[in-house]
Amino acid sequence: MVLGQAGTPVLLPDKFALSEPYPNPFNSRTCISYALPEGTQMRLAAFDLTGRRTAVIFEGVKAAGYYEAIWEAEIMPVGIYLVRLTTATGYEAVQKAVIIK
Repeated sequence: MVLGQAGTPVLLPDKFALSEPYPNPFNSRTCISYALPEGTQMRLAAFDLTGRRTAVIFEGVKAAGYYEAIWEAEIMPVGIYLVRLTTATGYEAVQKAVIIK
């Protein structure tokens, strides 16, 4: 636990995690939640089923904490995608996302 603004305690995750996008299936946008127990360089990206990267949702450095990212996918074709979280510390996780129109 660390102290946040105004000295209030903030709980930090104890492990890396990537949640399934919500809503899923979705039409044009979905929310992806993830947890980082330590600060790290990270990338959250989407891939089609052939393994081709179709979107980078976020790439950069994040401090330890709980996060949500919005994937704006209105120009993406209907289909099944894999959302992958990778970190510089070696963590990798994948969740399935389905776009419907």
